[in-house]
Amino acid sequence: MKIPENRYLFHVNEDIAKGIFEETNNLIERRFDNESTRGNGIEAVVENYALSFTGKNGEFDYVKTDFNPDAHFLRHGFTWSFWFRPDELTGTRHALGRRAGSGNHRFFFGIAGSRLVAGIGEGILNGGASTSYHGMEVGEWYHWAITYTGDSNTGGDNTRLIYKNGVLHYPTDPPGNVRWRNPSDGTSGGEDIYFGGRNNNGNLTNSMACAFDEIAIYNHDDHTPKDSDWVSTVYNSNTDYNHKVSGGSGLVGYWRFNEGGGTTTKDLSGNGNHGTFVPIGTVNHTGNGTITTALPTWIER
Repeated sequence: MKIPENRYLFHVNEDIAKGIFEETNNLIERRFDNESTRGNGIEAVVENYALSFTGKNGEFDYVKTDFNPDAHFLRHGFTWSFWFRPDELTGTRHALGRRAGSGNHRFFFGIAGSRLVAGIGEGILNGGASTSYHGMEVGEWYHWAITYTGDSNTGGDNTRLIYKNGVLHYPTDPPGNVRWRNPSDGTSGGEDIYFGGRNNNGNLTNSMACAFDEIAIYNHDDHTPKDSDWVSTVYNSNTDYNHKVSGGSGLVGYWRFNEGGGTTTKDLSGNGNHGTFVPIGTVNHTGNGTITTALPTWIER
């Protein structure tokens, strides 16, 4: 490798010239150490990132998406897979989703103290899993998957199953029946989902200190969601599982959070429901009246 300036630099200062050569070689070595060969070309290895949210201390941040569960006909059946890290486990907290209209359009995930809340379809008593202890610990990563065969009005049998780390978590003796009633099969009355909190008719509610990775949503018009073997495969593959490549048909939303920077996270499903970071100005938790803003934080996994 010849660099014209190096001869001149060598005459001016030998140490500078040697330093440039050494740093250049180190840079080349680091580049190839972080690349993998595939086929006849070289493809850079993508760093694995996740997204964390404050959810406390008077600073609330979230990601707003254009993903409307009604517009993607999730009441006909769906599979929902994601990695989740709780950074607090007190009170009623919603980490992801929406509540729209009269409450018959629920689609969210969160906690009520030591209990899990997975709102699907109508009211919390029927649409939540508030009788299930989540068993999570602060700072630990967990894989959750929720499947739904669809509302009986659309030909399904109202069965919802919740998996934790590849194993059926709730109910332990299926089926777990829940209805999903919304005004129509279209977008009427719908609200888009948030990450880091719940969209309650256009307002952020009960945001949670937590982190997310690899959120994937499938719709199943045939009322046949992914089975337990599929869930186990995704869990055992950890974040290496690529839903776009390996997940099969029906993928309608997919956020890998591998951008690692910026204020947008892309929906890789092809539907363009990208997520946008949103800060909310609040009174500083120290009580000094300072208006603060917070944005979700990129973290490595």
